[in-house]
Amino acid sequence: MVETVPEAVSGRVRILLLGGTAEARRLSTELAAYPGIDLIVSLKGLTQQPRAYAGQVRIGGFGGVGGLCAYLCTHEIAACIDATHPFAAQMAHNALEACARAACPQIRLVRPEWQPGAGDRWIRVPTIADAADAVPTDSVVFVALGAIGSQLFAERTAARMIVRTVDPVQPEHRIPRTTYLTGLPDGSVAAEADLMRQYGVTHVAVRNSGGSAGRGKLEAARNLGVPVVMVERPPIGPGRVVSDIAAIRDWLYPIVAADS
Repeated sequence: MVETVPEAVSGRVRILLLGGTAEARRLSTELAAYPGIDLIVSLKGLTQQPRAYAGQVRIGGFGGVGGLCAYLCTHEIAACIDATHPFAAQMAHNALEACARAACPQIRLVRPEWQPGAGDRWIRVPTIADAADAVPTDSVVFVALGAIGSQLFAERTAARMIVRTVDPVQPEHRIPRTTYLTGLPDGSVAAEADLMRQYGVTHVAVRNSGGSAGRGKLEAARNLGVPVVMVERPPIGPGRVVSDIAAIRDWLYPIVAADS
């Protein structure tokens, strides 16, 4: 695929935002409106109809560390912001390594983890395999582990699964013993509780992604007394990491001012 990128505009700097999260969408709106920035948002392209971002959007991978390094240099990227999913450990590694090779300033935005509260019945596990091993084989599990995670989970257990996806799952990709629901949650605790009652959910299996979008199912599980098997995050690793958009702004704008 040949990608066309406009020539750099005098007095402006080109910023690469690695997206895929709600925080990245909010950040894209702020950065695209800044008069000194030309924003490129990169999405992996896992969903058929990704949510709208401000700025110029590119879809697809870079081809590993070498490909991303070449992209940074070829497109004269002044700074790279990694706002991918907290569990996108490989992408985070590639971004850090590629930026180091290209001498491109880089920062990672990672939203805070969820923390258990009074009444929560969390079972903390380090991996998806451990999550599958933590539920009885006769369970009905609401699985929120991503497409690959759901497949790995299913390979380790005979439990029945309830899986919600953004896009419809084609028949050839469906997992046995699994009920598929299509669409994004509306964030309502009541709606999530109704879903769990309707399907007789006995456990919830989820990655500790953090953020507001997934809290509804955690609060519903708490209210219903349903255990939550919580897969812990991978190690964050080296590099500059912040947890809020304000910190990104503070880090980025001196770079913009220096290069403008």
